[in-house]
Amino acid sequence: MVKLLRISSENNGTFQADLDAEINIKESASIALQNLTFETQDFTAFRVGDKNSEVQFDFGEIIRTKFLKANLKIENYTKATINNFYQNLQDTLNRCLGVGPSSDAAVDRIGNAYATFMVRYDTENIFPPPSEPVEKNSIIYKLSPMIMPFNFNDTGDPRGNDGKELFDASRTDQNVPSLVITIGDADENNLGNMKQNPTGAATSLYTNYIYPQIFVEWSLGSAMWMCGINSLTANAGASNTNGFAIGLSFTNLIGATNLGTIEIPITARDFEVRVEKPTDFYSHLIPTNNGIHQISAFTPFSVAGDPLDNDHILFEKKEGKIIASVLDTSTGGGRIREFFSYTLSDDEMSKPLYPYISVMGAAADCVVGRPIVTLNPFFYPVTNNLQPLDNRYYQYTGINQSLVGGPNGYNSLTNMSDVVPYSEDDIFESEDVAKTNFNPKLIVNEEVLKVLGFDATNFTGNTAITIQRPQTLLTIDDNGPLPFLQFDIISQGLNNLVNSDNYIVILDSNPLYSYDASKFDYTDPDNINFKTYSNRGRRLNILATIPINDNSGIVEYEPNELTFIDFDNRFPQSLKNIKLRVLDKDFNEIRTKGESILTLLIKDN
Repeated sequence: MVKLLRISSENNGTFQADLDAEINIKESASIALQNLTFETQDFTAFRVGDKNSEVQFDFGEIIRTKFLKANLKIENYTKATINNFYQNLQDTLNRCLGVGPSSDAAVDRIGNAYATFMVRYDTENIFPPPSEPVEKNSIIYKLSPMIMPFNFNDTGDPRGNDGKELFDASRTDQNVPSLVITIGDADENNLGNMKQNPTGAATSLYTNYIYPQIFVEWSLGSAMWMCGINSLTANAGASNTNGFAIGLSFTNLIGATNLGTIEIPITARDFEVRVEKPTDFYSHLIPTNNGIHQISAFTPFSVAGDPLDNDHILFEKKEGKIIASVLDTSTGGGRIREFFSYTLSDDEMSKPLYPYISVMGAAADCVVGRPIVTLNPFFYPVTNNLQPLDNRYYQYTGINQSLVGGPNGYNSLTNMSDVVPYSEDDIFESEDVAKTNFNPKLIVNEEVLKVLGFDATNFTGNTAITIQRPQTLLTIDDNGPLPFLQFDIISQGLNNLVNSDNYIVILDSNPLYSYDASKFDYTDPDNINFKTYSNRGRRLNILATIPINDNSGIVEYEPNELTFIDFDNRFPQSLKNIKLRVLDKDFNEIRTKGESILTLLIKDN
């Protein structure tokens, strides 16, 4: 005899019924799922889990191999939220970038140049411009040279001469720049020096500053922002009317300062190092300080000697951390002392950062020494009434790291040579070096590649794939002599959201003779459904598994052939209540929309 039982539910795949007319089950009876219909609210198009989350990158110097690793955020992505995955991937790739100290042995180097990853995934993304529609998803890696904000590195010429300004200065009530910035000097080491106007007074306010122009932001991957203390003397006023501040803001300073006409608000000063009187301790800010400066354990070492030997304040971004330090020449080869190391959250990794310097001391008392910065090399295109900003060939930033034919911003600090980060100029200035000496390698899971649109027939599993030359060759533009210095890992098409799914129907109210061998450990502390069965090993009350691959979230399942599963009952029973759950393939609860309907068949053997 076969009995039919139909149950409906509006409770996220949980079916429960109390039966007024009990169903008698004979010894060794069996049960089958005849059909099941439900619609999920948030159909999972792609799932990042422990098995597919790791990303690794090696910048590729031929003489060594050293991967930096990071993990994608564990999350289920629906069609509505899949763009968040691409941002997650971009941020994770950028956590795999860094530049270590010059003192590292060659085999231990984690980077030789600053760089940024971008994941390009739709026609609204920022590079290339919309005039070149995105037809294929890709992972892009581009080097970011260390540059002077107000002068071109190669010639020393002011950037303002050709409309390619990167930074601007605040203005007084008379619309006059409130800082004097050295943009012309026979000595390249003085370029970018800044101080207040001669008529400016010492102040505690953040009213005399530089800030990035529109579309200019700090490098998203590995990055640096540095300036020196050219000269510093104490005035007779309070400590906070001396010196300067250098920092980074999560807030676009163009809007926060009303185009440089008002003070930088405290809410826009996220990472900062404050220099006051020569005898005052350094202080700093990080986002968790609530705007209150934290006092360091040391005062400036040198503020009145050779500007290249005076203290230098350095911000670095590497492996997803913001690190602020001071470099000095108190020992042979230099010394580095850290103010803080701050690990960026997932949300913070996706936010741009904007560098700034604000001068408080009067012109006679404080001169900030030559700032050096790395910027996001992917400039946003502008298609309305403004000229498009295209930095594909480093038209805006320039590509040379060497300063007017001399050493770069790090290597010019010869008495700090042991502590400055390592940075190689040849990769920017020689095509042969870029193409010959480097083989960048990226390791990423096959499932991630499939979601990006790579051919699923080439990536059929769930294993880590190493991508290297020729896909990662740092190229020079094929159409001319202009430097390109990036690689594009290009998919075969747009996002491929055909990740297979498998739902599991569990009978909670009665034991069954069914087993699961997909997991080795059922005591996962983050999954309550595993805890439920932690004492039963691999035996689970699975009634049916439902393979679905239509990416719609609507399940209308009826097997071609019924499969009856035996009850684990040695004696006849009366079925008075019944409970079943539909779980996803990882035993997680699903969220359903509207009414779900399930039909069971119970057979006496």
